[in-house]
Amino acid sequence: YIPSATMSAPHLFYVAYTRCAGASCVGSKYYDRAFSPLYFWPFDSRPECHWCASTDKCSLSSSGEACDGALPKAAGGGGFVGSQYSCPLYPSPYPTDDAGEDVPPDFLPDWMGALLDSTGDDGFGRMALLDLSLPGTHDSMSYDLDETISEEAADSEEARKVVRWLHWMSGGTLRLMPGEIEEYLRLQAKTQHLSLSQQLDNGIRFLDFRISLELTTRVWHCLHFLQSARPAVHYLRILRNWLDEHPSEVVVLWMSREGNVGATGGRQYPGISVDEKLNMWKEVETIFDGVLLDTRISSVGRTPIRALVERNHRLVVYASDYDEFTNASPYALDGAFIDNFWRGNAVFEEPDTLAAQREYLATAAERNADVRERGGGSGFTLMSMNTAGQGWQIKGAAQERFLPWPLDRLFNNCASRMGTSIPGGDGIWCPETLLDVSQLSNYYGQIAMEEAYHKSEACSDMDKTVSGTGWDLPNAFYLDALDYNGLLRTGPTPLFGSARHAMINGTKAYAYVDTVIAHNVWVACEGRLHSDSDYSNEERHFTFPSNNIASLPQMAKGRYLQNSSVSSNLDTGGARSCEGIKERVKRRRANHSLSLWVDATFGRRSDWPTQTEVRLFAQLQRKR
Repeated sequence: YIPSATMSAPHLFYVAYTRCAGASCVGSKYYDRAFSPLYFWPFDSRPECHWCASTDKCSLSSSGEACDGALPKAAGGGGFVGSQYSCPLYPSPYPTDDAGEDVPPDFLPDWMGALLDSTGDDGFGRMALLDLSLPGTHDSMSYDLDETISEEAADSEEARKVVRWLHWMSGGTLRLMPGEIEEYLRLQAKTQHLSLSQQLDNGIRFLDFRISLELTTRVWHCLHFLQSARPAVHYLRILRNWLDEHPSEVVVLWMSREGNVGATGGRQYPGISVDEKLNMWKEVETIFDGVLLDTRISSVGRTPIRALVERNHRLVVYASDYDEFTNASPYALDGAFIDNFWRGNAVFEEPDTLAAQREYLATAAERNADVRERGGGSGFTLMSMNTAGQGWQIKGAAQERFLPWPLDRLFNNCASRMGTSIPGGDGIWCPETLLDVSQLSNYYGQIAMEEAYHKSEACSDMDKTVSGTGWDLPNAFYLDALDYNGLLRTGPTPLFGSARHAMINGTKAYAYVDTVIAHNVWVACEGRLHSDSDYSNEERHFTFPSNNIASLPQMAKGRYLQNSSVSSNLDTGGARSCEGIKERVKRRRANHSLSLWVDATFGRRSDWPTQTEVRLFAQLQRKR
């Protein structure tokens, strides 16, 4: 994320004195404070952009444009909008009511409760957590990044020296970098646009929670190149509140620094003492007191979901650097038990990536069974389908943003390299942000996911599946660019901003969460439980005390009784009720089914990487 050619000191100096955003908030590509070549930025006197409710757009405070003085929706207070990152968007990716409160989608906030209610003790209620596939997000907290580069954003000591210099320049000691440079960096690190509570309300049940201790302040923050706008405990408290309000839901939280499952000690958290790590873990235990999985009582591989809910063991934490970070706490599992599939170049090497994804999913049942044995039955399979930004793409995005015309194109080979990565393009588009890359990656990633969904269901030989061979889904996916209603944005309109010119299917999206839920419904209703033979007699016949909710947290009791997805008649499931939930999820998937089209400018093709996609798409269309 920090190619030296992009972030050299001479380049920063050049950018600061040549970029002229102009005296317009609406006309510029980004809604940042304008500055000119004559402006020396430490004196913070640039014109300010505001959001006006009357015109529903950003405008310059000195322009005299009518504004009713309403507070910005995104900022929550004050009129100043520093960048496109915090300005309300067109269209807004998340609906609100008249009071400005979020309107969650139907079904997804409590989908586990709905499956418990619909399929009963003989279905979803008797599945162990490791029988499920969970929809997740990658770098889940990157929706709320500060403009301060994290001191721990690099692995090697040489890279850390550069990063710490950038930290001082951005939000650290000096604060000399212009806001627009920091904004550019933030848009190269942001993988999600929905907030944590929004992600959970949209069905996400696996969170990629990356943290590190900032060495200057000694405060733990989340990070993805930049540090989060708030301390890590802020987001953990949001998660706790959400769990209390949704007492039928179970969430898996993976805590690491940069997604390395096996690194320990200084390799996982460089420059951080064991005591500082243990103090952070104590805060985790305090915040989630009463809802953490207790491994002395419950097992992710054997205990039925219904028992986890009744015992209130509804937050499962996999912690990397487990021994030092948690002191081998019984309230966590070792992050090394996670088997993480990831291809960093992904969409930039799409033929190889799609082949690798298919191979993984075609043998996922066997992998799930093998990995499950880790840690005495706690192994967890995780499949990433995201793409990391490439150095040449990040550099090209910087040149396009900061260099004046025609220099922005004269020395920029990003668009031509994109035409090489995805043949058939017209060579005029360079992905400007990481979300642009993510949405392109989602476009092709949906093909493998859809194929795996249909082929895992088509496997009618249950003995073959249970014994560990054949198509299946991993215990969790984690991806970028989650959209409203549990969708994956596959169209080219970026989640953070308005449509660009000549886009086709700009806001098109795929039914990601519903596809994963539909798979779980099928497993629950068809009895394809990998752990069936491992249930103890007590757990196999466990029944939920539907008329006794005393064990639920105090804040959750009222919500539990009122929740439409979790009724007091949870043990009325069986084959007949499976049909209703199957049909419901089928209808939801049909609203946002796999969709391929041709948009040469933005890298979308329907006949590539191979003709297999054409045949698969035709088959799935006929099946619908």
